[in-house]
Amino acid sequence: MNTVTTVYTVTEFDEIDCYKRAETFTTILGTFRNVEDAQARLAAAYVERYLEDGLHEHDAHEPAGQQWHEMHANGNTPEASEIISFFERHADGLWEPHYIDETIYRVEITRSELL
Repeated sequence: MNTVTTVYTVTEFDEIDCYKRAETFTTILGTFRNVEDAQARLAAAYVERYLEDGLHEHDAHEPAGQQWHEMHANGNTPEASEIISFFERHADGLWEPHYIDETIYRVEITRSELL
């Protein structure tokens, strides 16, 4: 009898959506045996990019920035699911490219079953 193993792969995408030279850069951030670990890595990837890009500083007066600061008020550390929900709601606005060579950023989890 074969045993099925479920794995979750976290993948990061940087896409340049230019009609002349569209490009997608893909990075596998990890493969995990349980969904909670995959969600934690997905949340960490979003936070890393958000801080790296300085968006937490620039958008403090915008609704997304205000929500970010509220989530972290009084030293609070939000759960991975709360962080993921935040970025799912705001990713399009946060990483909307203003110039041709700027990327659209996203991260996703893919579920696979292995025999």
